[in-house]
Amino acid sequence: MNRLFDKSIVLACCIAAAMGLAVDACLVAAFCLGVVVASLTEIAQGERARRAGEAASYAYIMVAVFVPSFVPFAPLALYDIARRVRREHVWVALGAGAIFVCALVAYAHAGALPTRALLLTAILSVAATLLSLRTAQLEREQERMRRTRDELQERALALEARNRDLADRQDYEVELATLAERARIAREIHDNVGHQLTRASLQTEALRVVHANEPGVAADFADVKRTVDEALQLVRSSVHALNDNAANLSVQLERIVEDARSDGGPQIELEVLAEHAPANVANCFAAVLREALSNSIRHACAHTVTVRCMEHPSFYQLIVTDDGAGGAQASGRNVTGGMGLGSMRERVEALGGTFTAGPRAGAGGWRVFATAPKQQGGPMRLIVVDDDRLVVDSLKIILGAQPQIEVVGTGADGNDAVALYAEHAPDIALLDIQMPGRDGLSAAREILERDPAARVVFLTTFSDDEYIVSALKLGARGYLIKTDVAAIPPALAQVMDGKRVLEGKAIEDINFDGAGVEVGTTRRPAAFVSLTDREFEVAELIARGLDNKEIAATAYMGEGTVRNHISSILAKMGLRNRTQIAIAYLRG
Repeated sequence: MNRLFDKSIVLACCIAAAMGLAVDACLVAAFCLGVVVASLTEIAQGERARRAGEAASYAYIMVAVFVPSFVPFAPLALYDIARRVRREHVWVALGAGAIFVCALVAYAHAGALPTRALLLTAILSVAATLLSLRTAQLEREQERMRRTRDELQERALALEARNRDLADRQDYEVELATLAERARIAREIHDNVGHQLTRASLQTEALRVVHANEPGVAADFADVKRTVDEALQLVRSSVHALNDNAANLSVQLERIVEDARSDGGPQIELEVLAEHAPANVANCFAAVLREALSNSIRHACAHTVTVRCMEHPSFYQLIVTDDGAGGAQASGRNVTGGMGLGSMRERVEALGGTFTAGPRAGAGGWRVFATAPKQQGGPMRLIVVDDDRLVVDSLKIILGAQPQIEVVGTGADGNDAVALYAEHAPDIALLDIQMPGRDGLSAAREILERDPAARVVFLTTFSDDEYIVSALKLGARGYLIKTDVAAIPPALAQVMDGKRVLEGKAIEDINFDGAGVEVGTTRRPAAFVSLTDREFEVAELIARGLDNKEIAATAYMGEGTVRNHISSILAKMGLRNRTQIAIAYLRG
């Protein structure tokens, strides 16, 4: 843009310098060629095109040396020569300039052009050259500033990523230290308090036997022993609870992988997609992973090991694969019932799971596959929070009458919801949206920040479109209507199976970040059959929570085009706003 502005000024001055000349075909041709050459140098793309434009500028100066009518428009060519000049070719540019100056002097002595026109051309040539050099320096500075800005942004992003990694590492270390402290407390209680209570129980029983002939004293000692035994049972329960809390699956697997890496082993990639695994599953998978890594390092000489642990609706799964020698060293891996594989199989099958290990078919390397089923049969634990006490009591009675549901807590506002979830860790949190003080959306946001795997279901009086979108974008697993009480238990069962529900019906699991899902791959609902493919694509992106700017970037269209598509969708479907488009999509 700076170049075009400069050339416009230079061209206007060139026309002013040529005003005193007779207008003939030669002058018109000089004007046209000057404009064409100046334009070509601006639109030239690629090195060869730029060299051709530079050669055209030099050719125009040479023609001006011999044809006086070309002289007034020569500053345009000089502007481009000064712009393109390189340090190694500076003498060529200086030579062309010197020849042009000599031509001006010769024209002045010969009287071929008016002195006024020659003087204006000389002044304009110098000004055009200086203006071109100044603009070139300005463009270089702008480019340098852009590079500096990009580098600073890149460094800022790198620092942000590093800070996130450090924060994650710190959280991991804190969690690890917390779990280790819980295990230590459990051991101390077991070794000290439990031991002393066991001694007291034995001594009491011995005294009761000694005084068996004294019924009154024997009964007293029996009561004391019963009290001590109850205390011992409470201590054992506390120890087991602490040990269960200390058996965090993710932390245990990460610790095993870190130990293997620190020993100079292979490159290990770990991905854990499981939350709240029971202690017996966590301990089992930790033992299997430890043995599998040991086999990969000692017997297979693997360079890369991939570990994936996932939670499915009805079971936990652990897969360990490596790129080491599979069939060649099968004997070293104990395929046919060695102690290592036998121990892993016994641990997994003791939980009712399945275990397989062997060479990877067609890919080389080794694969260990283990699954452990989730414990079934227990009721889903539920908290109910609503500002209407009558509603809370009624729901507690109605839902509590269901054999598969246990209401473990009730509350009246968002603060109660957060506290109840922290206290009971329920399977589902059933919350009202509109409550005095702190509403349900705010409470759900805090619950999901603390526990991303939490199942939050909103329960409200009206089917409000804005609230539905806000709830689902927040990460809620469902949105139910209070008046449809009969639909609540089956809807909660679907939530437990990993589905989302909207007014009692299961819906597609929408990706509200708009990333990682290919647009246009979902089945088109019947309500959208009248839309064009492009309009339906916009409707999908609206349902995923994207604004107009994000839709334009994702669908490669302008924001104005997005607005036009939205207006067309609203007109065809008889809707009022984009929120209703999203709800229509979710309802299918």
